[in-house]
Amino acid sequence: MTQVKLKEGCISVKINGAVYAGFGQSSQWMPMYVPWLYPGTLNIRLVSKKPIIHYFTTIDTHFGRPCKIARCKINGVDAFIIFPPMAKDNRGRIEIGSEFNLRDKFSLTNGDIVEIEFV
Repeated sequence: MTQVKLKEGCISVKINGAVYAGFGQSSQWMPMYVPWLYPGTLNIRLVSKKPIIHYFTTIDTHFGRPCKIARCKINGVDAFIIFPPMAKDNRGRIEIGSEFNLRDKFSLTNGDIVEIEFV
């Protein structure tokens, strides 16, 4: 884990993680609640402890639990961490959404390592 000082009192944290296949559930709810982050999410298993995530948006859903969104960067590109409304236990894992398909943009396959910057 690498900490990078941004400006007075602000720290960004960079952590590597491995891409893994999800269950495809994001296609069931993302177009309805966060269409600007669709075509789906990229699932990442972090190689070290997940830092505290400060979500800037909470969206109520019909699932009874909200969808939460936080800013991040993946391999230096702006993206968003998404805490999905159906999430049960995602310790050590995160989902990242973007306006484009991240697997295609970075030519990623399962097991590939990416750098996530929590900002």
